[in-house]
Amino acid sequence: MTALVLVSLAVLTISAFASVTEAAIFSVSYAKARAMAKAKKRGAKALVKVKDRMSRSIGTVVIVDNIADIVGSALVGAIASDLFDSMALGAFFAAFTFIAIIGAKIVPKTFGEAHAERIAPLAAPGVLLMTKVLSPMLWIVEKILDALRHRRGPVSVSEEE
Repeated sequence: MTALVLVSLAVLTISAFASVTEAAIFSVSYAKARAMAKAKKRGAKALVKVKDRMSRSIGTVVIVDNIADIVGSALVGAIASDLFDSMALGAFFAAFTFIAIIGAKIVPKTFGEAHAERIAPLAAPGVLLMTKVLSPMLWIVEKILDALRHRRGPVSVSEEE
């Protein structure tokens, strides 16, 4: 039972971290990140680097989140299936799913958005590190995405936007 609790908490924690990070990074504008870097706020330089390559950074967060969700759920399932009969296993997974949706997705994303200017610079160095670790996988994903989308030139932003 201890293993089930520890693995479940690890899975939920990693997933929640990915959710709060994604929401925070998306919620801070590029202009705000640059202003924070200019003011020498801790982690703001890393945040600007994250924002410079936003698709790669978000790809990193999504990969980490999905690995946690998929591999973690498989591990939790393997441990839980040894502990519970089929009825209890069903009840466990219903509860685990509810807790995961609320505790690792909705609440962290809401919190990340609400406290983005504080969280994003703190999370950005970790995103950069994970981006380096996952760069071979991200390169493959980027090549696939490049083949799927039509390039229209650089993205422009109007004064009104």
